[in-house]
Amino acid sequence: MILTTLKKLLRKYNADKATPAERRVVDIWYESFSEKEEASTLFNDVAERNDMQQRIWNNLPLAKTPRSWFQRNRYVLLGFSTAALLLLVFSWNQVLQYSGLVSETTTQSTPLAAFSASTTVKERKLITLPDSSRVWLNANSTLSVADAYGMEARHVTLEGEAFFDVAPDPRRPFVVKTKHIKIQVLGTAFNIQAYPSAEAFRVGVEHGKVAVLDNLGQQLNQLTKGQMLSYNTHDGKIFTKMDAAVGSWRDGRVVLEQASFADLRQAIYNIYGVRLRNERKSGNQYSYNLQIHANRSLAQTLDIVCDMHRLNYRRENDEIILY
Repeated sequence: MILTTLKKLLRKYNADKATPAERRVVDIWYESFSEKEEASTLFNDVAERNDMQQRIWNNLPLAKTPRSWFQRNRYVLLGFSTAALLLLVFSWNQVLQYSGLVSETTTQSTPLAAFSASTTVKERKLITLPDSSRVWLNANSTLSVADAYGMEARHVTLEGEAFFDVAPDPRRPFVVKTKHIKIQVLGTAFNIQAYPSAEAFRVGVEHGKVAVLDNLGQQLNQLTKGQMLSYNTHDGKIFTKMDAAVGSWRDGRVVLEQASFADLRQAIYNIYGVRLRNERKSGNQYSYNLQIHANRSLAQTLDIVCDMHRLNYRRENDEIILY
């Protein structure tokens, strides 16, 4: 039954009377039977078979060169590539915006908890503040950084001696408060000597400009490069002079010019860690002009001091007594 039906279909195909659907059935059938033996029963001879084969081949669609995977999917790949590029650009912009926001927040809006740093005898310390300002802290000193440093201003408190190299920031003045005076700057380098027991607090400028105020906010003076202001802690008197050795202690060299015995005593304690006492009542009225070098021994320094005023010294525990 099947063979009879197929023969009728082939005759219609051969006479060009088959419908498109019937022609497609014949094409599919031909592609499937290949060299199967049962197919030979449909034809009377080999010539008929070959003729039908040729006709079917002529009607089959031309074979196309297979396209590669990239050719078949090029539009999909193009879509993915475009989307990926857009995503990358968007992400990069977000990163830049976020980085800018973080930087702005860090320097302008992020509150900084208060903290302090201290040194002991014969110790010096370098401190870098959040705004990149640097502070060299001399021996026996304490630097306290106020809460919310950098929000609207940059406030610190000093007890002892420190050299400041302040990062410029016109919107946020840098203010150093001591027991007797305040120093306000925008960006400069200067030294403050403000030990609690000192008879004078001093401010010296390496470069830039600083304003020196009392604790009532009254301006005492403005200092520029090379100037040093001395504030007497007893009577409030001030005087200003040129000073070429601002912050020289950072290099292990303390320069004393017309210094009091209290200044000498503090310098000896900072460098050698021993207390100095003068048994002569008149000795506290002496002034001292010398340089104390950290690479000198204590004995060498004491010999220089004693030669200046024809003194002697003896040591009792951690105290040096001049007489």
